[in-house]
Amino acid sequence: CYVSWYSEPSGFYLNTKEYKDYRFGPLLGYEGRNFLNREEGLLMMDGSASFSQTSGSEKLRGMAYQYRFEARVRDPGNQEIASVASAVVHPASFYLGIKKTGSSFGFVKKGDAISYDYILVDPNGNLPETALWNSKANEGKIKVELEREEWKAVHQIAVTGQLNTRYVKEMVSESTSSIKIQKSGSFTIKPQNAGSYLLRVSTVDSKGREVVSELRFYATGASWASFYGNNSAQEIQLVADKSIYTVGDTAYIMLQSPLPQGQYLITVEREGIFSERLIRLDEASTVLEVPIEDEYLPIVYVSVSSYSKRTGSPAEDYDTPDVNKPKGYFGLVRLEVDTITRAFDIAISTDKESYRPGEKARISLKATKDGKPLSNAEITLMAVDRGVIDLINYHVPNPINFFYNRSNFTYNVKGGDSRSYLIDPVTYAVKNLAGGDADEEDDDKLSERKNFDPTALFEPYLLTNAAGEVSCEFVLPDSLTEYRITAIGIDKNNYALSEGKLPVNNPLSARHVLPQRLRVNDISEAGMVISNLDSVPHEVKLSLKTHEGIERSGEKAEKNGYLRGPGKASLKGEGTKKITVKPNETLSVFFEIEALKAGFVSLEFTLESAVLNERIINVLEIDKQYLYETVTTVGQVGSSKKDEKTKDTLTELIEIPGDAEDNMGKLYVQLDPTRLGLLRTAVQYVFDYPYGCLEQRSARILPLVYFGEYLKVFDLDSKVADPKKVVQEELAYWAKSQLFDGGFPYWPGGLNSTVDVSIRIGEIVAQAKRHGIVVPASLNVKRLASFLKKQKAEMQKRWSAASSVYYYSYINYVLSLMGETVEVKELEEITKSKSADIASLAFTGLTYFELDNKAKAKEVAAMLKKHMKMTTQGVEISRIKTAPWWSFLNSNIADYALCLKLFTSLDPDDRLVPNLVHELLDMQNASHGYWISTANTARALDAFDTYIKTNKLESLDFKASASLSGKELLSGSFKGLSSELIENDFYFAGDALKKLPRDTELPLTFTKDGVGKLFYTSSLTYALPINQQSPRDEGIGLFVDYIDVETGKIVQETKLKSGKVYKARIFVSTTMDRNFVALRVPIPSGAEVVNAAFVTTGSYAEYDEGREDESGYDGAYGNSAFSVGLSNRDIFDNEVQYFWNYFPKGRQTVEFMFRAVRKGMYETPSATAECMYESEIFGRTAGRLITIE
Repeated sequence: CYVSWYSEPSGFYLNTKEYKDYRFGPLLGYEGRNFLNREEGLLMMDGSASFSQTSGSEKLRGMAYQYRFEARVRDPGNQEIASVASAVVHPASFYLGIKKTGSSFGFVKKGDAISYDYILVDPNGNLPETALWNSKANEGKIKVELEREEWKAVHQIAVTGQLNTRYVKEMVSESTSSIKIQKSGSFTIKPQNAGSYLLRVSTVDSKGREVVSELRFYATGASWASFYGNNSAQEIQLVADKSIYTVGDTAYIMLQSPLPQGQYLITVEREGIFSERLIRLDEASTVLEVPIEDEYLPIVYVSVSSYSKRTGSPAEDYDTPDVNKPKGYFGLVRLEVDTITRAFDIAISTDKESYRPGEKARISLKATKDGKPLSNAEITLMAVDRGVIDLINYHVPNPINFFYNRSNFTYNVKGGDSRSYLIDPVTYAVKNLAGGDADEEDDDKLSERKNFDPTALFEPYLLTNAAGEVSCEFVLPDSLTEYRITAIGIDKNNYALSEGKLPVNNPLSARHVLPQRLRVNDISEAGMVISNLDSVPHEVKLSLKTHEGIERSGEKAEKNGYLRGPGKASLKGEGTKKITVKPNETLSVFFEIEALKAGFVSLEFTLESAVLNERIINVLEIDKQYLYETVTTVGQVGSSKKDEKTKDTLTELIEIPGDAEDNMGKLYVQLDPTRLGLLRTAVQYVFDYPYGCLEQRSARILPLVYFGEYLKVFDLDSKVADPKKVVQEELAYWAKSQLFDGGFPYWPGGLNSTVDVSIRIGEIVAQAKRHGIVVPASLNVKRLASFLKKQKAEMQKRWSAASSVYYYSYINYVLSLMGETVEVKELEEITKSKSADIASLAFTGLTYFELDNKAKAKEVAAMLKKHMKMTTQGVEISRIKTAPWWSFLNSNIADYALCLKLFTSLDPDDRLVPNLVHELLDMQNASHGYWISTANTARALDAFDTYIKTNKLESLDFKASASLSGKELLSGSFKGLSSELIENDFYFAGDALKKLPRDTELPLTFTKDGVGKLFYTSSLTYALPINQQSPRDEGIGLFVDYIDVETGKIVQETKLKSGKVYKARIFVSTTMDRNFVALRVPIPSGAEVVNAAFVTTGSYAEYDEGREDESGYDGAYGNSAFSVGLSNRDIFDNEVQYFWNYFPKGRQTVEFMFRAVRKGMYETPSATAECMYESEIFGRTAGRLITIE
């Protein structure tokens, strides 16, 4: 157990009616949280420990301090949790409270006597014993001091000779006196001047500890002028006498005007005007009275306005300012009204103190207000596993705090639908624990625990009876935990929020201890932590079995449209162990497992004892991470004439590497009668792209929108069971990030809409509808369209910029896809603009086509042809010269793709169409099978979708084959449009390739016989051997250090110690400015990232300068004061990812902490950094085999 102590000023308050308006203690100073001490120790047998901290180091005299105690506890399973508690340390044995006698009105005129009441109370709000306050230490007296605030001008001459003036506050003592101390009494003071005063009363208790209370008040008078904070000579200063009021109070507002006299308009207002009145003042200051009404909840504004008359004639010359003209004067003050009158109470009770898993529970509720029962009160009741919600300290928001949130009642008109915010969901993904069924022969011996739903109860509507009571019965899940009961109530305009607890346990508590996931070849410990809550010892027999797949757990292999394939793990060593657990003792039992095959495995733990027999099955995911390289070639065999029957042959040369790691690799061969197969690599590239911004997530589902019926072609049938379901799930995910203005941010959960992403999502949504996919109602398509229209209007204001014309034309195209109106004159503006580039013109032509105006679309196509030059097989497009600008959506590849889509849509037989296809495929081949980035690849796939579906291939009829070194690999016949490609993967270890020579050129021959063309694809993929996975700097430098948090030393070896915390420090450098840089930093699977977002994560004493910043930046010329922040960070089970939208040249450092948890040996892949849209620019470190001891 590791603990830390802190202290900070907290003040002392009593909110009961009898102490209303009393002020206790000194005014809060400026002291922050202070670190006091750190220590560590061991828990006792009953799970408790005791630590202490001596008080007395407080700096503010008479101030109550909050002492904060933070503890981190690590269990025998090496899992860690943290919690915080606090206690108030009082400065003395009693407090001295003061308030103005009678009314709470706090303003007087200078020279008037003010009477104050005082009272002595102990920290519990009771009258203290006489011996505590009537002692020799204070001589039976209370000291009364009156100080006045003065602001003095201080003039300083700078080295440049400039005169600088600032105001300095000075407290001037005006009077000091003493009064006899009693349990309660009164005293009188008399301010001699106008201004701001501090009243201080003080004494000591019987032990000489200081008792101090202070309050401020204002004395009015013509002589007072406040210089500090007066921002305008025409401002009417308004000061309220209290910080908060209750309904029925009267607010007293001091008015201080720059005018010596005048007429004033007083209004009480918020969304509208509650009341108004005119008053006449013959002096510069007065006190206004405003009764607090119920309708003012939770805040109301009092405004005062006036004017001055002309004080002289204006100057006759033009250059002299008219300083004598009439002026307007204005002042505003906010009055906060306590919402306590809107609250009622809900008492929660259960029929038992604790329960067993799966038992029936009964929760009873009683609603009261001011002690009286409330009938027909509506209550929502829930019980949720604290093991989940305590991670982020989640509590259901108090409805009073929401509906009466003062920030929603600003001094303007504001509206919005608040229903979706009343009960916020937990924002962290919640995975139900997995359970399992017992074998049939053990049904009478082993109990099943398989329902681990974290939400035990959610009852949205309960209605109280005449006694204000209602109850609910339900069956508990099988988790061993404590549930938090939450009841939210509403009764007309009154609200309630109450919490309770419901514990669930067994005499023996068994909890699994697993790594979050493993990588293939990892060797890790897995086991159980057994706690004996009984009063006698128990012998326990534990065993572990491993199973391929997840079916054993009772879960389905398909989840949200994805398939979770079987993996393989094996036990190393014995699979059964016996232990004896003493009363109130916790022991851990571990087995050693080895990850053998990627996929999902089920770990079956069996516990047998005299009091508890159960089987628990957990699912564990295993990753296999190789570093692959791929060489791809594509081509075609056959005549270009559609109806000519020919026999043609073409040969490529390939070389199978002999040093592929674990002989892992394959030769992929595809024979395709259409162009569809050429896109396989590109489709898989966008589908498997690892990063999570909304632009790339949209590119990821684009293949499922366009080519959902061809899953097998793209090798996605093993990953996607239902493409439409996956698309709908993704659209629903996007909807969660849609902002109020209708747009979408770049990163999920972002706060600012991004035009690029919003347009792309609009296009995807429109295409999804066209392909028969239902768009969820949570994604507001109309609001998105409205956002795009507003952005279009903004672009029109900056019409001379090429980027504005591009976005304007792209938005027009997307709006036409969405069925929105686009005016022809808007399209004509684009074709006439000198800032229109190739993409802008192509979008305009496609918009005309969508509007069924083919004549205008052909005119735009003719304009584009003027910038094209055909070659024998391809075409060159010269880019229109415009002002340079950059977007991940706009590129040379996008120009070709948009032109292909436009020309194919207008005339599939246009001579330019096959040449544009050739150019795009050449670009694809030069970029490893895809088009540089997800944005470009998505645009190209969109164009090929149009090309494939508009070209009619009914006449094709041929046979084709592929052979390697004279041995046929695959062959097939193709006839008609319905012909499907044939393909196969030939693995290095398979029969077809295992006997072929390595590192030798081998002929790969393609043959076609019949009518039509054969399109072929061959890809040689091989795993780089470990000795070739050396660090690389291809434009980005990358270096990773592991640092021991306790010692501050860099870990030189590849060994970590279980239970210790380490810091991963990553240096990323580049000699050029980069856009959209992604960094992936894997950690050993036996470690866990210390996630500071969880309140169950403790803080750690840092060895270094205590820096808390997550990132730092060194510019090209050394350390720079300019800091470039991260755009996004994602934490996963065994890696952390960082993203920069803009990465300037120089070096940046990011850091995160992780804790070594599970002992074992773990293969840890290379850390990699890359430009997300320029993948040829990258850097990586070497992979490591790390041992956790």
